[in-house]
Order: sequence, then structure tokens, then C-alpha cells
Amino acid sequence: MNEYEITYIINTKAGEEGRDSLNAEVEKKIADMEGKIEHASAALREQLAFPIQDQPAGFIRVMNIALDPAAISKLDLFFKKNKHILRYMILSTPRREELPGDLLQKLHEESGKSRSAKKEDKEVSMQDVEKGIEDALSEDVA
Repeated sequence: MNEYEITYIINTKAGEEGRDSLNAEVEKKIADMEGKIEHASAALREQLAFPIQDQPAGFIRVMNIALDPAAISKLDLFFKKNKHILRYMILSTPRREELPGDLLQKLHEESGKSRSAKKEDKEVSMQDVEKGIEDALSEDVA
């Protein structure tokens, strides 16, 4: 199984009931193809950057799934045939490895130390800045 991210926009004319039934239909289609939904956002109404099929808004949903690569063409065909889906995108995503908590904590502490070390650098006064600018302007350029 490969990892995929699916984003689709549902026509607002479908209404909230149509949106919910379409989301359930997508989830059932993935389950029927022996896929696994790892994460699915709620389908929220959003203003679109530009109208799609004369619709200024749509219900946008993002899903992360694991699915056999051979089944992707079936899912693609499902999205193409559905009249309520304005746009969709299926992206192959690489599997991400999770970092252990202790390693994340260590990285966080180290980044905090480097930030505090930078803050302890010598403070620069306005006079030093003005002198540096005067020196730079007075240099001869060959």
C-alpha cells in the first residue's frame, strides 16, 4: 500500500446533507478497495480563490489514506464521474517517520540554547552603527 493525500471540493448546491452523504460515499469507496483512512478533515465551506463552474464557494476536504496503487485509477474515475465534485487532486505522499519524543525534546532544547546564545551577543549602539556607515561610505571603490 502507498500513502496518498486527497483533496476535493464539493459543490455547495449539494447542501450539507449532500456533502455528508458524499463524504460517506468516498469513505465507503476507499474501504471497499481495502484502503485505510489515516486522517480526514471535516468538509468545511470555504470561499474559492476563483469561481469554479460559477460557484464562488465550496466544501473542501483533505484526506490522508493508504491504498493499493492499482486502485487509484478506480478512485480517480469515481471522482471524475461524480457531478457534485468541482475539483479534486490525488497526490502520492512519502511515508514519514516519526521521531521519538526524547529526540524531539533534545532538539527543542538545543534550538533554545542557540537562540539564547545569540541574544547574549554584544549590544550595538546607534553611534557604532553610524560610525560603520561613515566608514563604509568613505572607502574608495576601485
